[in-house]
Amino acid sequence: MATFVLVHGGWFGGWVWHAVSGELRRLGHDVSTPTLTGYGERSHLLSPAISLSTFMDDVLGVIRFEELHDVILVAHSLNGPLAQGLASLQPSALKRLVLLDAFYIRPGERTVDAFESGFTAGTQAWVDAAGEGWFVPRMEPDQGSIDAAEGRGRHAAMPWTPYLEPVTVQDKLPARLPCTFVLCTEKTSSPADTAILASAQRAREDGWDTVELGSGHVPMWTIPVELARLLVDLAGP
Repeated sequence: MATFVLVHGGWFGGWVWHAVSGELRRLGHDVSTPTLTGYGERSHLLSPAISLSTFMDDVLGVIRFEELHDVILVAHSLNGPLAQGLASLQPSALKRLVLLDAFYIRPGERTVDAFESGFTAGTQAWVDAAGEGWFVPRMEPDQGSIDAAEGRGRHAAMPWTPYLEPVTVQDKLPARLPCTFVLCTEKTSSPADTAILASAQRAREDGWDTVELGSGHVPMWTIPVELARLLVDLAGP
């Protein structure tokens, strides 16, 4: 039996993993899907006091109080750098780190440094105009999109300031524990997809294993069974 901790991306919450966690449990594995403070069912806690340390405490608290060991830590999208920081802080608690179509940073960088500067500036302008300078407003998916169909109104506003903080990331992290970048191959020319492609390349240059997955950015909705089985394969014996 493997132990998985699945960390959601931006605008989501632990709920986004429902189908994947169900399949992993059906296969006999232990799964935790923490929701970061200010997101999802914890959106009532959204405040300007939320920091990167808050997020780290959210995940480390689950690992500590659930007494989890040999964790396969999986992080999606915007919270890839958070997972890199967690793995750098407590590598002994982990068996493998997996970034799922996520942003990737190097030592001394912030999460937003994975983006093109123009995209970061545009997001900051949106935050300043509609998010009081500290939160990203709720995403409104296009009608008929998979985000609308699967999200069903659950995309929430999210903290912004944690992503402006430098993340303490260990150099040459793959020398300390196995690290895998899962790249979803169905990409567009959007700034986010462009940044993720660049992140995958940087991770590969830094010694990470890279696996390709035939899906768009949210495989937990489009191919949850296949994603769960890939994670089981990555967990190993």
